Amino acid sequence: MDPLRKKVLGRSIPKLGKNKRLKRTELFARRQRDKLWLETHIWHAKRMKMENMWGYRLAVHPTEKSYRPSHRASVHGSIIHDASYYSIIEMKGDSGVLKRVLDMSCDPNGPSPGSKRYSGGSRALETYIYKSGAYPFGLISPLTVLWKSLPLSSAAVSDLPQEEGQQQSAAASTQPSSSKRKRKGKEKAPEISSPALGAIRTVWLIAHPSAYEDVLASVKTSASAVLDAMRHENADKEVEIEVGCLNNQVNIFEIMGPKSNQVLRGALTPVSQDKRQDFKMLLIPGTPLNPERQDDRIPVILISRSLGASNSKNQGLHGWTLIVPSGWSMAFFSSLTFTGTRVGGQRERQTQAFEAGVPYFPRDLPTSTGYEAYATARAKEEKARWDRKPPAKRSNYQKLGTESPWRADWHGVLGMPKPIFEEEKEEAQETEDFVTTQREQQMDEMEVCDDTEEMWLLRGSEVSSVISGITKMFNHGAGLLQEINKLRIKCGLEPLEPSVKPDKLIKRALVSVRITFCKRGAPEDLAIIYSIDDDEARKWERVMRNTRGTHDEETEEEIQLSELEPTKSSVIGYITTGHFSLSQGQGFGIGAIPLVKYLQLQDQAEKRRTNGTSPIPPLLVKVRNRNGQQCRAAHIELLT
Repeated sequence: MDPLRKKVLGRSIPKLGKNKRLKRTELFARRQRDKLWLETHIWHAKRMKMENMWGYRLAVHPTEKSYRPSHRASVHGSIIHDASYYSIIEMKGDSGVLKRVLDMSCDPNGPSPGSKRYSGGSRALETYIYKSGAYPFGLISPLTVLWKSLPLSSAAVSDLPQEEGQQQSAAASTQPSSSKRKRKGKEKAPEISSPALGAIRTVWLIAHPSAYEDVLASVKTSASAVLDAMRHENADKEVEIEVGCLNNQVNIFEIMGPKSNQVLRGALTPVSQDKRQDFKMLLIPGTPLNPERQDDRIPVILISRSLGASNSKNQGLHGWTLIVPSGWSMAFFSSLTFTGTRVGGQRERQTQAFEAGVPYFPRDLPTSTGYEAYATARAKEEKARWDRKPPAKRSNYQKLGTESPWRADWHGVLGMPKPIFEEEKEEAQETEDFVTTQREQQMDEMEVCDDTEEMWLLRGSEVSSVISGITKMFNHGAGLLQEINKLRIKCGLEPLEPSVKPDKLIKRALVSVRITFCKRGAPEDLAIIYSIDDDEARKWERVMRNTRGTHDEETEEEIQLSELEPTKSSVIGYITTGHFSLSQGQGFGIGAIPLVKYLQLQDQAEKRRTNGTSPIPPLLVKVRNRNGQQCRAAHIELLT
């Protein structure tokens, strides 16, 4: 062979011998220097699109083009997602102390994390976590609180027959308890012993990996504050709290769909409690045990999981969360996928939340800690894609009147000074060599703003009652401050500081909303929400009333209304996630608007009532995509 051709083909360097070659394990470990792989990474890498996220190499979506089969699987079949990248924080200590720590950081809406329904360990609480004692400011991320279950009463178990006692313990380990379950005879079920005062308990906090550092800092701050307060109350009593990290020690699978029960029933078989001492002490996967007939038994945790809000018209999704020890991921994953269950990535997980009508972290929570990083990365990616296109093939946002095409301008909606983002700095440097000092001064003023100038998101299960209480008072700001202080006192926090003024508190508040299109059209991400005056609202209602139940072409009046150019002052919010909803069969979106604008929309709906006995009409707005010219009418409702 020609030496030059040999060099071009890359065969000049001889291959290493078998003894000098790197082993497969060492080669994979070298590729994980800047990110981590899940135990199912190789399976996913062969079948799915992979990207680096939150320090992991995760699956984004299957290589197939369509996402509808995955949606059908979540609605009519079953779909599994490997969520082992989620972070788990373990706290161990006195039960009363742990409850006070959780109350200081968790959302006060709804039941407390330390209430009886959750502290027993038979239920998991889905809530949100804030910075320590900062509610309603400092929203971090969603949080799952799971208490370690209490041991069964030994006396109750010993009274049962051997076979029945084993069956009850197996059912308790895989299924939630039910009071309607039929039992033979008059024999009592095993009773769960109640926690004694001062008992040492263990609780898991499951959070998103992007918010792990903030969640851990909030928990530590709350623990330090509670321990200091208890030392002042009783200096003789020593109380400690152990906080540890269980990342990469367990694997988490999310199985959604109506057939998820059948999949778990066919893949898993619950067994009775093993009394062997060596099995109790050596639970690490891979540890050799004496071979017996009942080996290969792995402890698992099954948590019932549901997506959907009580006040939503969207179809809810239900399934299970399966937690297994590390090292057993592929054994369980293969058994679950061989049943015909589809496998989903990040796109499918987000689509499930969208179809169920619930916000998805971090894209649908504007004030959370992970939202800024997500918005910045998305803005850079979309602007780079826009710059690569020629001017004739890309949208001219300046002519369309879209002032913020790359991210939602929440500061402008709330009337706050707008900060200068990185993509805006790059765009300004292309047109001029420097940025004016006036804009730098505005940025400096933004950086020194206190908490009273911080925007925050009003959310939770009690938002409807809070807003109804506000509307009954003449001063809405004072009413909001009163309702927030009630929630703070409920979880043992002090009222807000006097520096928090009622008028500034209500002006900086956002609320999450659902947007449903009245007729044709579908929103896109970052679509703009506009308010409409009373005359235009009546015209839209007349058009919808005249064309109700028809799917003909647009009428002339509807075309004229959709082409009316909205004013810049009528912008009241943005859609964070918008698409055509497959479950509803129409355009649907999730977004946020200021609380003040939502109260104005309520007042406008009251004026549109034909008489005092008629129901209040739905709140009406219009939506325009950032790259479009037509505005579509849509109904807006509060998301709790």
